[in-house]
Amino acid sequence: MRIGIHLRRFCLALHAHAQVTTQRLTSILNGIGMEVSKLQVVRILTTGLDGFFAKGREILRTGLTTARYVSVDDACEQHAHRDGITSRSAARGSAASTPAGRSRG
Repeated sequence: MRIGIHLRRFCLALHAHAQVTTQRLTSILNGIGMEVSKLQVVRILTTGLDGFFAKGREILRTGLTTARYVSVDDACEQHAHRDGITSRSAARGSAASTPAGRSRG
């Protein structure tokens, strides 16, 4: 099955942003006259994503090299499993643990 870029964008937007399941997306496409299976919808959503991953890596790399600090939610692993604590690594390499929503500095 050959699909157009606009159909792919439509499917990705519904699935990722509108949280439409693959089953529902299959029903939507069948409803507008496209005969596709759930497996075909899964393939539309999962094949050829290298460009998306490359762009994401580029954005992350740029952010990490230009940001003054990075805020990380480490799921309480470093803070004795206390909620509401984040780690912030400053540009000089120092780190500070602060309650979420409060700033030290």
